[in-house]
Amino acid sequence: MHTRRNHLTLVGIILAALLGVAFLAVPGMPGHRKVTKGLDIQGGLEVVLKAVPPKGHKLTAEDLDRSVSIMRNRVDKLGVSEPEIRKQEPDQIVIQLAGVHDQGRAAAIIGRTAQLELYDLEADLVRGVSINIQGQPALNTALFDVLAPVQAKAKQGTPSEYYLFKGKTVVAGPTASRAALEQQLATLGPKTAADYKTALAKYTTDQAAYVKQLAAYTKAKAAYDAALKKSGKKASPADTAAPPVIGTTATATTTTATTTAAATTTAAATTTAAATTTAAATTTAAATTTAAAAATTTTGTRTTQVHRAGPNTVTTTVATTKGATAATGATGATTTTPAAALPKEPVKPTAPVKPVKEALKIFALPEQMKVITCGEQQRYCPGPGGGVAPTVGVTYFYLMKYQPANADRPVPEMTGSDLSLSGTRQDIDPTSNAPVVLMQFTGKGGNKFHDITRREAQRGKLLFGSAGAGANPQSYLQHFAIVLDGVVQSAPSIDFVQYADGIDPINGAQITGINSAKEAKDLAIVLQTGALPVNFVQVERTDVSATLGKDSLNQAVKAAIGGILLVVLFLLLLYRFLGVIAVLGLAIYGVLLYGAILLFGVTLTLPGFAGIILTIGVAADANVVIFERIKEEVRAGKTVRAAIQTGYQKGFHTIIDANVVTCITALVLFAVATAGVKGFALMLFIGTVISLVTAVAATRAMLGLLSGFRWFDSPRFMGAAGAQSGRWLNIDFMRKRHVWFALSGTIVL
Repeated sequence: MHTRRNHLTLVGIILAALLGVAFLAVPGMPGHRKVTKGLDIQGGLEVVLKAVPPKGHKLTAEDLDRSVSIMRNRVDKLGVSEPEIRKQEPDQIVIQLAGVHDQGRAAAIIGRTAQLELYDLEADLVRGVSINIQGQPALNTALFDVLAPVQAKAKQGTPSEYYLFKGKTVVAGPTASRAALEQQLATLGPKTAADYKTALAKYTTDQAAYVKQLAAYTKAKAAYDAALKKSGKKASPADTAAPPVIGTTATATTTTATTTAAATTTAAATTTAAATTTAAATTTAAATTTAAAAATTTTGTRTTQVHRAGPNTVTTTVATTKGATAATGATGATTTTPAAALPKEPVKPTAPVKPVKEALKIFALPEQMKVITCGEQQRYCPGPGGGVAPTVGVTYFYLMKYQPANADRPVPEMTGSDLSLSGTRQDIDPTSNAPVVLMQFTGKGGNKFHDITRREAQRGKLLFGSAGAGANPQSYLQHFAIVLDGVVQSAPSIDFVQYADGIDPINGAQITGINSAKEAKDLAIVLQTGALPVNFVQVERTDVSATLGKDSLNQAVKAAIGGILLVVLFLLLLYRFLGVIAVLGLAIYGVLLYGAILLFGVTLTLPGFAGIILTIGVAADANVVIFERIKEEVRAGKTVRAAIQTGYQKGFHTIIDANVVTCITALVLFAVATAGVKGFALMLFIGTVISLVTAVAATRAMLGLLSGFRWFDSPRFMGAAGAQSGRWLNIDFMRKRHVWFALSGTIVL
């Protein structure tokens, strides 16, 4: 009775677990959850970034850990669902954005997981290049113009970057060494000279042909002008562009039309006129020439002469005698004369420009300097008078001092590590109802901010005072530039009238003058990311289409269904009713595994799906171990009820040993493997643990409850009647263990 109560308790617990899974899986239920699909199933983007530490800085594990944390924070705040960001030894970070199919947006998300720097703008701009003598930021739209004035300084110390220019256009760079660009320069120089030599040879040939064509054109033009002079006709613009063929004349009182076609071509004209009606002239020319023809048509009032030459048509009109008559049916024969055709004026070829060696230049970015930019993505950029609205397609370049290792006066003065990320956020100003960004600082960061804004207020007040009466104080406000990955995101000003001693951030600071809530949100996100300790470059990018992932999932599902059917068929054929219990146990196992995936938010990947399929075999194998033990006990003379009791007692230890080994293997794989194998290992571990519950507890509880029925105590019904037959079922595997070891070693090798 006690045993039966235990079995009922187990069945009740299992049913409660199944109801809990239904609570998670059924749409419309309060706890409903969806399966999180991985990159390889729903598609998306995978990017591998490589860390590039600054010169003199050795990359550490802490650098990568902090970078991963900042990147995850950034991507999460931008709303990407279930991103996976992890380290990949020795110096890489892998970012997987499942379900992101707007590749441009995804690339922007990854590209801006960035390095945050905060500058005292006017103090840090390089004098004579990016700030003028009046203390106003200068606008330079070419990187060449920013680097050219400081090349003498670049010879002092070790430059941080090199660029190759052709004219004022960057053709290569930035690179960390000059040697790489010198190699490109050596390649581009001879190529330019070779291209010039080829172009010069072609020009010489074209010029000779042009001289001949021009002589022919001049001769034809002279003949054309003579014909025009003889006919008394003035050249029209159409004649000049493409002169018609000349040679058709008309008289005022006749109805005979004379047509001249190209040399060696004959034409006949037939004219019929009524006494007071219109006479029509029809001209038929041979089809063996492209020369234009002219026809004269006589009407009761006017004669119209039409000349055709290529695409141009010229019309002239000659007065006739009204009421002219002609005999009906009169015909006239025509004669032919050569036509004066004028070809199109040839185009003079353009001589190639000889390349100048100085057009290709290598410029270096001097040590302790840095270039930042501002473009059309920003609302305004630093410039004279407080700033300018950027022009579409234009990027402004600013040369900054860069001395982060200077203990007394570092530049940039602050980084993202000086901000308290939890207190930096988008907000609404209660007095103006306008969007603002609140900034909170760490203890050291607050002191730095106060010192910087004090200097800016004093400097702005001094510049305004020296400007004289009538000056606009807004034009002399100093700015605090927020720079992300070398791009100016914002440059709020410090009002020296309101904050004469700077801003004391004891309660934080507030950025105002923001146009929209979206702009405030974007700026807050930039500030919340903190600063990456090192820069990163993209070394690999993989785009996975949703269609490919769907096809792969469909194939995996088909494979799973096929495997389950084979296992079910095997269990039913060999174990009959015990097989039915095993199939029910597998069904319970499947439902509980699905619930675990939902409950723990496991990201399902194709390798993980393979792990699920494998655990189906693990779960079935546990039942096989116990059922074979039951059959042996029945053949030894025990009743079915006793055999079940003994089978579970003796088989339990074997199952525990096998499953513990499997769990250890899964944990080791999860600890040392990459993402794909991690998914496989995780599902193998979860599935193995659940199979222990279903194989040992669920099936045992069901068999324990059914053992009270008389029909249950039948060995044949359990597939355990009689001795085991078939030589293949009586193989002594242990005696042949050396054979199996040899086969295993061969397969492994």
